[in-house]
Amino acid sequence: MNRRLFALALACATAFGAMAQTAVARSLEEIIASGVLRVGTYADQPPMASLNNAGEYEGFDIEVANHIAAVMQVEVEIVPLTTAQRIPFLQSGQIDISLGALTRTPERALLVDYTIPLHSESVLVLTTEENAITTWRDLNAPDQTLASGRGYWTTDMVKAELPEAKQDLYDAPADQVRAVAQGRATAIVDIIDTMMVFTEQYPDVNWKVIESEIYSAWCAIGVPRGEEGLKNFLNVVIYNMHSSGKTQEYWAKWYGAPNQKPVPLDPVF
Repeated sequence: MNRRLFALALACATAFGAMAQTAVARSLEEIIASGVLRVGTYADQPPMASLNNAGEYEGFDIEVANHIAAVMQVEVEIVPLTTAQRIPFLQSGQIDISLGALTRTPERALLVDYTIPLHSESVLVLTTEENAITTWRDLNAPDQTLASGRGYWTTDMVKAELPEAKQDLYDAPADQVRAVAQGRATAIVDIIDTMMVFTEQYPDVNWKVIESEIYSAWCAIGVPRGEEGLKNFLNVVIYNMHSSGKTQEYWAKWYGAPNQKPVPLDPVF
């Protein structure tokens, strides 16, 4: 196939895909009429969302999903997703909204729409009072051992930014926190809110967060492209959650501490 025909075929396929997405994405009115809100999030990422021993979903995302559904007066259907599935499931209409700490990026904004921010995602340093460092750059030394997550994007960032530090890899946030608590590592450089909940297991450790921000982004709720009614409704609900303190209440319940960088309260959106 020559380039012109290939370009034409690609354009047709793209247009067909866009029409298919429009045909299957449900409007706010259709969701309410169905009586069910289909929410995509993780099934194995506590305290964001996970299955408990009773086989029920729980976590921050579940609290938010239930709150939204209660306002809509519909039931919630949790659709478990991997990180890579969050955008395609929205585009294909398999879910109505996507949670799962969906960070706002220009690349994703080409594919789906975002609500106003639901919470922040900040990379900070978690260490103990015994460590005399004052900024994250102080960790760039051979005598600093960092407990990093295996396969995390933050692990690659730490390796590039703090090449002198030693990195030990762990399979889960709980293992990273345990390593610092037991003195096998001196610090963690990672998404701080995910780590804080596990520090409660070590009340005798004098934990310290270095407040020099390394990275921060806003996470919002993803909605299918063009569903303005649904997006506007969610914006109002999220704003009311922020202004009433519900967002921080849910966050503190599951993460063990308030969100490190609260969303600024702005009624204009």
